[in-house]
Amino acid sequence: MSLWPKTVNGLSKNWAFDGGIHFLNWQHNYSDRYPDASDMDVVYAYYAAFSRCAT
Repeated sequence: MSLWPKTVNGLSKNWAFDGGIHFLNWQHNYSDRYPDASDMDVVYAYYAAFSRCAT
């Protein structure tokens, strides 16, 4: 039995939670590198880096 149950499209049922944790970790690291970045800068940079995740 798999530890990662799959949905019909093959994504983990926990994707939203796991994706949220990934974003928060990434946001923290990005904010450390660019302390003057706005929230929109962070979101745009995340989307640019991980655009495949949004499709």
